[in-house]
Amino acid sequence: MTEKEKARQWVQTWQEYEPALEKIRLREVRAADNVLSLRLLARSIKRTVKTRESIIGPCGDADPLGEPAQENVINLLDVAPPWRS
Repeated sequence: MTEKEKARQWVQTWQEYEPALEKIRLREVRAADNVLSLRLLARSIKRTVKTRESIIGPCGDADPLGEPAQENVINLLDVAPPWRS
């Protein structure tokens, strides 16, 4: 089998399995724990802000996403799980 034939077979295989894979992807997206995802994102943002500040200092007024804006984003994302409220 030539490289071109292998590539053609690879494309045909993906086209054949695409509908089933899309169903799996959609099921996984619907089952995702969005609160957990947002909490992990908030942690990442907080860590990034702290690292940035330790390297170049606090955000100033010239920063388009200054400290107040960053805190608002972090506070919005750092929500309590619905079962605790």
